[in-house]
Amino acid sequence: MIIARYKINNMKKTLLFFAILLSGSLLFSQQLPLYSQYFYNPFLYNPSMTGIEEDPNVWLTHRQQWKDIPGSPVTNALSVDGKLPANDKIGLGLYLYQDITDLIDRLGIGGAYSYKVKLSGDHYLLCGLSFGVTDNNIDFSRALVMDKDDPFLYSDKRRKVSLDASLGLTYMWKDLKVGFSAPQLLGNDVKFLSTESNAMYHLSRHYLASASYSFYISEANLIKGMPSVMLRMVKGAPAQCDINAIVSWKDFLYGGFTFRTNYAVGAHLGVKINKSLTAGYYYDYVVSDIGSYSGGGHEFMLGYTFGKKKSEEKKPEETATDQLVDSMLMILKQENNKQKEEIEKLNKDVEELKKKQEENKAPGGGQGNNTPAPGGNSKDSTGTGSMLKERKIDFKDEKGEDLPIGYYVVIGAYKEIENAQAAKSKWTKIGYSSSKYMFNEKKGLYYVYILETINRDAATSELADVKSTAKDSWIYQME
Repeated sequence: MIIARYKINNMKKTLLFFAILLSGSLLFSQQLPLYSQYFYNPFLYNPSMTGIEEDPNVWLTHRQQWKDIPGSPVTNALSVDGKLPANDKIGLGLYLYQDITDLIDRLGIGGAYSYKVKLSGDHYLLCGLSFGVTDNNIDFSRALVMDKDDPFLYSDKRRKVSLDASLGLTYMWKDLKVGFSAPQLLGNDVKFLSTESNAMYHLSRHYLASASYSFYISEANLIKGMPSVMLRMVKGAPAQCDINAIVSWKDFLYGGFTFRTNYAVGAHLGVKINKSLTAGYYYDYVVSDIGSYSGGGHEFMLGYTFGKKKSEEKKPEETATDQLVDSMLMILKQENNKQKEEIEKLNKDVEELKKKQEENKAPGGGQGNNTPAPGGNSKDSTGTGSMLKERKIDFKDEKGEDLPIGYYVVIGAYKEIENAQAAKSKWTKIGYSSSKYMFNEKKGLYYVYILETINRDAATSELADVKSTAKDSWIYQME
């Protein structure tokens, strides 16, 4: 509950005006701008999430709450955030928002900073801080009063600029994120003082806790589930919890539902218009006492990711050619004689394995389909030549950790880490959001892969799809 008290002096009667913007039994609080599609842009609520995505993003949000009630909240927000190019552990962001509720109009601007700390293995801690200023305005002329001829009420508009800050922490482990943030950390009093009238309201410190997890519902069809919860708390109001169930298909189409305790249920639909542009719509159906005449809530979101237009303009065959420029075959063919000998030896090993497989039925012949060829590699028993076996102990992931057992759809290998990182970024931008790279110290090569799975069928299906773009891609079966 937010209560603002306005006391106007030097009048025949003292006017004590209580503006109860929202009841705690209906909604958590309207001191903070309310957003529903924060799973796209968590930076809005938690500064530690600044720059959490691979590429810089701009998000524009418009929300109209209780559209059929005069003076109902309207929020507009613009934010941009991304990683620092020179250090991907650092995230930087800027935000601008306008939040209008009846007599009160707030315009805020600020910046955010985050830093990523590796705890151990795949465990990370993100720390963030945002700082800004808010232009607070109260327009008394919009108040509904008995004495409509009072000229003071129709001309008095007050303005006060205040400082604001927010603190955030996020723990990350693989696809799990657990966050905590404290918006309006300073807890300032906004005082509108003059010789004729006084007004004041308190900016309460809020506490938000959230958790989200991403997992494959179907790896073969690239369907992901993304459940999440957010708990909001502030002194003097009941806690409110959001429960979100979101599903995505190929990182292209998003949809789901939200249950917001003591207030509403909502539905969400989002789509990637192209490689850079994302649009989303969210609707609140109010189930509280005001639901029948509130008109619900509508939220529109538009996002743009920088760096994707260039890759989008390229034709698939051009992309495939780019991947071959510094691929394993190109490197090994142009390297010194030692590398050429390694290729020749690998080809001989493969041919030898094929002969042994053909002799498998003869007495004393064949070693079986799963026996690795000398050197640690073996051709796929299907005869496709697109699946090779490797020892996982010979590889490390991007963080220097051991790889899990499974199937890896590889689109190329690179001698320089910069080339591998560029290829990973390129494939991420053209729609393969799970792109990563691994390193084989023995061969001195970085391998970029677009899918890691324990499902052989999912790996072969993904390989069949990507071969139209990267014809020399293959599968590593890590043992």
